[in-house]
Amino acid sequence: MLNWKKQWWIVVLYVAIAATVVSAEEQTLKLTLKQAEGNKEIKDVLINIIVTDQESSKERIISSFIRNNPITLRLEQGSYLLKFQIDDLKTPGKDYYVEQEIVLDKSHDQEIIAFPVGSLKGVVYDNLNNLVSKAKLKIECSKDYGSEFPESTDLVGSFSIPYAPIDECSITATADDSVGSGKISIAQGNSQNIEIRLNRTVISEGNNGWLIFLSILLACVIGVAGWFGWKYWPRREIRSSQEVHEKEKTSVKQQEPEQKLNKRIQDILSTLNEKENAIVTFLLNNNHQSTQAKVRYETGIPKTTLVRIFTSLQNKKIITIETVGKLKKIKLTNWFLDKEK
Repeated sequence: MLNWKKQWWIVVLYVAIAATVVSAEEQTLKLTLKQAEGNKEIKDVLINIIVTDQESSKERIISSFIRNNPITLRLEQGSYLLKFQIDDLKTPGKDYYVEQEIVLDKSHDQEIIAFPVGSLKGVVYDNLNNLVSKAKLKIECSKDYGSEFPESTDLVGSFSIPYAPIDECSITATADDSVGSGKISIAQGNSQNIEIRLNRTVISEGNNGWLIFLSILLACVIGVAGWFGWKYWPRREIRSSQEVHEKEKTSVKQQEPEQKLNKRIQDILSTLNEKENAIVTFLLNNNHQSTQAKVRYETGIPKTTLVRIFTSLQNKKIITIETVGKLKKIKLTNWFLDKEK
């Protein structure tokens, strides 16, 4: 009897220790949802959080109606991809979307910056007004976020993007040798519809003789125009350059002191590529600083490309990157702004 009691207590102790170890591996993550525009908290919404363990690829969905922030999650330590699908039930379409990578090694609080979205539904017709199933789709939007775009129509010729980025999207559909396209402007919270009609023909490589003829004709026209331009342009160009020089000469003394700083910045900007220039210009127009999430939202540059550009600008001493928790603040340097003493 005594031995049985000892064994029973050993079992209870073992279970208690095991439960403590499992509990210790779990961490508390408190999330505050905020709008990308205005930085206001998002509340009174229906939310789906798709949690994907990046090591095991296991996925689970947490659905809830959120009245107030923060949202509390308990997860084991590890690396996760969180997808937030947010719907304000007062609007006909979806309202916000964001994907956030999180490395959870301890309990902490974190802000989640969500981007505005709407919903899009579409159908594809042929010239006889028949719905076209399995038509290939090419969808391009001005912003780079939201749910995945469909690659083709379904069996009844329709497609949808539940969480489509706001601003303009262009859609091209092809089936056999026919093609059609359309553009639509997505508004936040709206549910919009588009019809694509396959009303044009795709020209194959072996049926392009008329294109060759048009190309030759166009080359002849450009050649004639170039000859006339060469014959008559130089005199007008010299006169125009002289006039511009005289105007600049009268005002350069007044403008030079005021534009010295701007000219230096413009000289540096002229050395940057298109995407680097877009990021630096955005920071110049936003009090010389912003967050990585807002830069990505405003410029539409994919995250992996954005990180590479940040590294390049950092090496050129144009920006600094400050990490506050999981938030990255991007600032223009004093050297770039010519504020160093």
